[in-house]
Amino acid sequence: MFIASCSLLLSSALPAFPQGTNELDCLRVYVIQPACFEYVLTSTMDKEAGKKMLSFNHINGRTVFAGEGDAVGEYTVKSFEPSVERTFNPTINSYVEKKSGRVKLQAPDGTKVTLEMGKILPRPGWIACLIWIDSGSWMYVSRDEVIPVGSNEVMVASITADSLAVVSGNASNNVPMITDAEKDQLVAMWEARKKAAEEVRLAEKKRQIEQAEKEAAAEAAKYLAQLDSSSGARKSRQIIDIRTPPQFYYGTEYRYPISFETVPIIEKTSTGTRIRNAIVVPTRFQTGFWGNQITSGGTGARVISVTQ
Repeated sequence: MFIASCSLLLSSALPAFPQGTNELDCLRVYVIQPACFEYVLTSTMDKEAGKKMLSFNHINGRTVFAGEGDAVGEYTVKSFEPSVERTFNPTINSYVEKKSGRVKLQAPDGTKVTLEMGKILPRPGWIACLIWIDSGSWMYVSRDEVIPVGSNEVMVASITADSLAVVSGNASNNVPMITDAEKDQLVAMWEARKKAAEEVRLAEKKRQIEQAEKEAAAEAAKYLAQLDSSSGARKSRQIIDIRTPPQFYYGTEYRYPISFETVPIIEKTSTGTRIRNAIVVPTRFQTGFWGNQITSGGTGARVISVTQ
């Protein structure tokens, strides 16, 4: 779809160029493609009282959830008309129903845009994916947009099928297309970062397991010490009967985030300019439990063997 050629998370903030160098030296055009509306309606979810929650994918990789009356970037969701599409599936020799629909968005100036679910809305002109080869950051831009480059801002003056020019002050510069060698370097950079992130995740998981084992061993040692101090000399092996009522537990487990990472993004304001912002992405999760425990009358037993 939008980001077939650049479908990667923003890996760092926009690059800071060394003093005394051209701030455009690390900027490249990754791909140029026909222009389209910046959002695509991808799916719907049912909410309370028959309301719908809509999911939109932004051209720069973000996902936005909104209902009727909510904001989607600089636009407002005005209405949603659900529908069902029937397509023939030759594999099962039958028709399959698929959720569909259209949403109407309204811009601050009153302009209305209608989006069909799962379809890109074409626009005149071209859009380009710009990429910083020193950091791996990327963003989609269109003509006349202002983007931050290092400590300055530049405006996209023109985009054609095979070129892009920016203007800073009175100076105009053509941004070169990325070379195959630079693509290979970027892929290697992204793979190295992915590998490093995975190594950090595995190391943290190992640390948590080791910590849990240490805590369990400490609890066992504490329990044995209490036995020694309260009962004096004992045999080398002891059987302890703990009488408890029979119990039954039913419930479920769920995952919840415990660690987050701030990821930089570029957002478009109502004036058409691009600003730096950030979103919070969960990076580590823990498992919680919720349920009910039923304890019956009578007597049950469980036996714990303790070696001294």
